[in-house]
Amino acid sequence: MDDLFTYYTDAIMIIHENQGVRTIHTINNAFLTITGFSSEQLVGQDIATIQPDTASTLWGLIDRLCATFSNEKSSAYAECNLTMQSDKHIFAEVFVQQLEIINAVYYTVKLVDRSEHKWIEEMVMKQNVVSSVIYTSGGLMTSLRSYRSSIPYDRYKLSLKQNKEFVVEEDQARVHSFFHSLRESRQSGQITYTLRLFEERYLTTSLIHPFYNADDSFKCYAILTLAMNAIHLSKFGQAIRKQTQSFKSDMRDTDIDPAYKLRLLMVEKKLSVTQLAENTQISLTTISNIRNGKIKKPQRLTAHLIAAELGVEPCEIWGD
Repeated sequence: MDDLFTYYTDAIMIIHENQGVRTIHTINNAFLTITGFSSEQLVGQDIATIQPDTASTLWGLIDRLCATFSNEKSSAYAECNLTMQSDKHIFAEVFVQQLEIINAVYYTVKLVDRSEHKWIEEMVMKQNVVSSVIYTSGGLMTSLRSYRSSIPYDRYKLSLKQNKEFVVEEDQARVHSFFHSLRESRQSGQITYTLRLFEERYLTTSLIHPFYNADDSFKCYAILTLAMNAIHLSKFGQAIRKQTQSFKSDMRDTDIDPAYKLRLLMVEKKLSVTQLAENTQISLTTISNIRNGKIKKPQRLTAHLIAAELGVEPCEIWGD
């Protein structure tokens, strides 16, 4: 269990209070990474003596939060700019919770560095931003936000994609090199490239800023999309879109073959037969037979599952 605590991804510290003195009982690696201290510098130390107590000092803040506890209050929260080791500055959330232990007083402290979120928030107020996203050091896409309209793509499917899949092949080396240069220089920068979102292409301009932990390890990139213009579809793509839009205006037309409706909806949602089968847990053979018109009207549950996946009612495909 000690190892589980040590390597837990959330930054957590446990404080023991005895006769009004609060000392650090244990601390995990994530907390050390954010603060820039070593375990030897912290464990066993009175938190009031680690750094001079100023308005922006983490340890003084924690000490003051713990002092607010009473029989009626067992948790505290603060959100503010803090100064870490080596005069590193972060914007953070601090959560303190008193543990219910008989004849002993312990507190858990959770620290969340939200510097990149604060930067995005401030930039959105200064510039005309289309969207924002954060890429972690582990390559995860998080905190996708749109500021003009809802995102017309499945967020879950977007999150499963590798970073390079969002850039057309001919731009990948240039974009990768640009990100690497920002990471090395610790500066923000702007780049224009072709963004790939499934079958769609967009000429995109992004502002990127790298962020680091107090121990100097790389944390993440915050990315703002400043401009995003659709690149015209091929003639085939335009025909499919026009056909789909025309079809959607009269979905209830009983003269339209249900199999044809299903195929168009699958094109619109960018779903293959295999994907539709996996998402609905319906056999591949059954999906294929419905799509090809061999099964004219599926059973009620099957029809409901397929229609729900495509964002329509069963009657809009197969009628009443």
